[in-house]
Amino acid sequence: MRLIEESKMTQHVPPRAIPPVRSRLSVRARLLLGAALLVSPLALASAARATPVLSLTLSESGFTTRSYFSGTGMLNFSNAYGTFETISGFATGVPMIGSTNQPQIDLSSLNIAGATGTLTMTLTETGLAIGSPATVSGNIGGTNAGPISEQQSIYASANGGASYTEIASSGVLSGASFASDISGAFTFSGNDALEEVITIAASGGAANSSFDAHESVPEPGALALLGTGLALLGTLRPRRKRALA
Repeated sequence: MRLIEESKMTQHVPPRAIPPVRSRLSVRARLLLGAALLVSPLALASAARATPVLSLTLSESGFTTRSYFSGTGMLNFSNAYGTFETISGFATGVPMIGSTNQPQIDLSSLNIAGATGTLTMTLTETGLAIGSPATVSGNIGGTNAGPISEQQSIYASANGGASYTEIASSGVLSGASFASDISGAFTFSGNDALEEVITIAASGGAANSSFDAHESVPEPGALALLGTGLALLGTLRPRRKRALA
């Protein structure tokens, strides 16, 4: 009788099953970590690129091309060139306006033609680090007097300015006043550049024009994705912890 009781007392009782421990990283933490990993390469690429350089070239058939350069993000010019008696204005870019991953370039000019001729003004900025698919936008507005017209075309480069892809063009703009907005998508690499080309065509006699032309990349794709991720965090509600059984 005593042996039976001792046997019952020493009978092995299996331990209670312990539920597996889940990762301590919440959904909120995972999203924040993922967003940070997306943006970090972009920030590192931006820091590693060369200083942005703004350049402006004036060209007309039969005349030597004239070029201006700046590492400060600002250019001023006022000269006669080609068949134009006066070309006067200024250009701005990074770091005066925009940044290397959200760049802007702007060109304002007064142009007085003395004869028939077509002037091409090309504003370029290299040393940018956009590094993701983005929308490139352009706009131009101004006034004309006499037989003269303008056209804006915007370009982008993913190889540091070695070659450019045309994003969009306004077509020929004429009349006493004019305005145009254009845009298109482009995939940047992190070694990027922007370019806008303004073509001014005078068809004889006294004519003049003034305009302001702008090109920009409003928001890189990676930062837009980060914004979406942060917005999603606001919709998540903390889950209640379940008590262990």
